[in-house]
Parts: sequence; structure tokens; C-alpha cells
Amino acid sequence: MFRGVVGHEIRDWIISNARCVSGRTVYVGCSGAFTIETVLSQLNAPPERIISSDVSLYSSALGCYYTDTPFDLTTRPGYEWLSPFLTNTAEIAAAVVVVQEMNLYRTRKTSYHRRMWDHYQNHFKAYHSAVLDKLAKRKSLLTIDDYQALDVKDFVHQCPADSVFLSFMPFYAGDYASMFRVLDEAFEWTAPAFEELTPERKEALLRGISEKLNYVHLDDQRRAFMPIRASVGGGRKVPVYLYSNLGHAGSEVYYKPSINAWDVPPYKILQVDQELGAPYDLKIVAISYRHLSYIRDKNLAKSIKPTSPSWGYGVFINDVLVGVLGWNRGKDGEKYYLLTDTPVTSNVYRRISKLMCAVAKTKAMGDILRQRTGQFWKTFTTTARTQKAVSMKYRGVFQEVNRDKKQGIINYGSKFNWTREKAVKKWMQWEKQAKHSKQKS
Repeated sequence: MFRGVVGHEIRDWIISNARCVSGRTVYVGCSGAFTIETVLSQLNAPPERIISSDVSLYSSALGCYYTDTPFDLTTRPGYEWLSPFLTNTAEIAAAVVVVQEMNLYRTRKTSYHRRMWDHYQNHFKAYHSAVLDKLAKRKSLLTIDDYQALDVKDFVHQCPADSVFLSFMPFYAGDYASMFRVLDEAFEWTAPAFEELTPERKEALLRGISEKLNYVHLDDQRRAFMPIRASVGGGRKVPVYLYSNLGHAGSEVYYKPSINAWDVPPYKILQVDQELGAPYDLKIVAISYRHLSYIRDKNLAKSIKPTSPSWGYGVFINDVLVGVLGWNRGKDGEKYYLLTDTPVTSNVYRRISKLMCAVAKTKAMGDILRQRTGQFWKTFTTTARTQKAVSMKYRGVFQEVNRDKKQGIINYGSKFNWTREKAVKKWMQWEKQAKHSKQKS
């Protein structure tokens, strides 16, 4: 079912292409949960204005709250108990959110569904209060200049030629009706007139948009008449394609891996007691997520929660895999983020973990990432979780950026400024020091 929530990959694309909407008016059609507006509002160079629209009660209640617009809502028979929670726009928005959560148990067919429905109803005040706080925090992050409860077809006609139309329309006809059925049962409001977004109507609408407007459009279908700028595929979810005709917009391909899925890599992998002789030839090779996962899951410390990088690479010495590096786009959209730097376990080499760090900051690694992503970023960051004064793995390789003592987090950063030869030379020095330290003890 369509949820109207934008995934982190698409959010990353919007952040990295902020220049395309900076200082312009952006019209967001089918706003849903206002994820897109939240991303736009927090850009370093945000749009001049953001105008949102949707036809659902859920989005309209939130949109009016976020724009400080009055919103009238009354209860239907059987739901009069909700009336005390509808005294102002903020309370109305919170009530709609909580009731929407109850949609899962609306049928009350089984004892479980009846029990959960009764639980929500009996504790509605507590849920309502908690959502009020969450919405207030969300509102502080949002800058929406206007919200309009309109059919997307009518909304599109309002867009000036120099604006940007951004949309994430429902994937399937009838999605809104099934998704928000409990809201229709519970509340009465002045709903806007709209036509069901059938595949045929959607196709015609998108053709008109592609011919007349500057746009960014998210879809689950391939559209030959619209240029693809990004795609998210794999895993268990429906693929998403991002289309745009904006000048200077970057292209990206994201892969969402299947959960807990890995394959044994078809490479020589460093054995626990294996020694590697000179010349210590270093190679960085792109590998699949399933192969990266195998190495990561076999060697990652049990205290560290596995994560899913967008781009994975194997580090080879003399054609033997000694570790993996996983990268994502940084949250600020201006640098890379080193998400995984996992070495293969060895009884012979005690500093392969530092070799991973050294390889991560090589010029070769930076060049490979630029070729893969099209982004000419010269720096990256990573995070160490420790209560100690310094991360021993990152010491002497990366520079501390900032820290959070309460959470036990140290953020490190670096440029891609080492040669592969320097990375190997440094690794040999670290191994020699580690061996000398062991003999001395």
C-alpha cells in the first residue's frame, strides 16, 4: 500500500540537488506525511516558498496545523467521545494522527483487534498528548507558506512556469480510500472534490506536467517520456523512480538490499593464520552488497549493529580480500560518509582495521567514489561510538570533528589525500609497532 513517505535515498537526492530548488517556489502535490516539505525546509539554501496540497483528511489536518490555518472537523455518530480532543487546529491534527493509527484495528474482527482498539480508546488522552508534542517539534522544522486541499490536477494548473512542481502521487487507484477509511468513519469535514487517480488519468496528468513545468516526480512505474534521475530498487519494497527535467540535477542509483541476505564472495579471503608477503599490492574493488554483508557479518564486533551502505568495496592485498568498506552520502549532502570499515579477522595481522581507515582516505578511493556517484566531494566523515577520549582505530588517520559525551559519540573526518603506497607503508609500520608491543609485554 502507498504510504506517501519518502525513503532516505530520495531524501539524500533532494539534499544533494538543493541548488535546483534554492530560491524558487516549490509546489508539492500529494503532500502525504510532509516528508518532502521537511527535507526542503532544512536545506542550507531552501526554496523561497513551499506550497503544499493534498485531498486527504489526514494531510489537510496536518497542513492546516503547519500553516496556522483554521480547520473545522466534527465527529460522526459512534465517535462522539473524540469531541473533547477537537478544540483547536493543533488538537485536531493530533487526534487525526492517533485515530489513523487505530486504522489497523478498525474492523475489530478478532479478539486481538478488539483489545487493541479498546486500548487506544481507553488511553486516547495519553496518545493524543504525546502526538501533540511530536507535531510541535515537527512544526519547528517545517516552513510551509500555504496549504491547499485540492485535487492534484487543479493544483498543477496553479503552478507558474518558473516554479518547481514536486510530487509523490499514490501508486494505485483507491489507495487513499483504504488507507484512511477509519478517518472517514470517525470524522465529518468539508472534503475537496477530486477524481480517482486511475493509471490512465495519472499518465495524462504526467504528460502534461512533463511538457509544461519544471518538475521532480516520484513513481513506481517507468515513464519513457520522463528522464530518470534516480532509482531505488531491491529489497522487499516496490521500486521507486525519480524523474526530473531540472537543469544540473544529478543522477543516482540506490540499491536496497534484502534483509540478512549474503553470499560467499568468489574471492580469496584472508585466512585467520595466513601471511601475506611482499609486494603487498593494494586494490580497491567494487563488490555486491551480498558479498559485503558476508564479510561484515562474519567479522563485525557483536556490539555493533549492521547497517546497509549504498556503495560497497573490497580491499585486497595481493588479490586476497582483507576487509570491506561501505559508503553512504553524508547527511549534509556535501561529503561522503564512511558507514562500514570491517577487517577480516587475523591472528597474524593486528592492525588491518587501521589499514581499512588508511585505504578509505586514499585518493584512489575518492576517485572511485566520484566515478560511481558523480559527486566531486573531497572529504568524508565517520562516527566512533566510545566513551574513551579517542578512538584507537581512527587515531593518527582521521581528525576529530566533534563529540557528544552523553551519547558516547565522536565524529571524525578526513580528506582523500593519501596515496595507496602511503596507506600500505603506514599499515606495515602499525603492524611492526603492534608486534614490538606484544613482544615487549
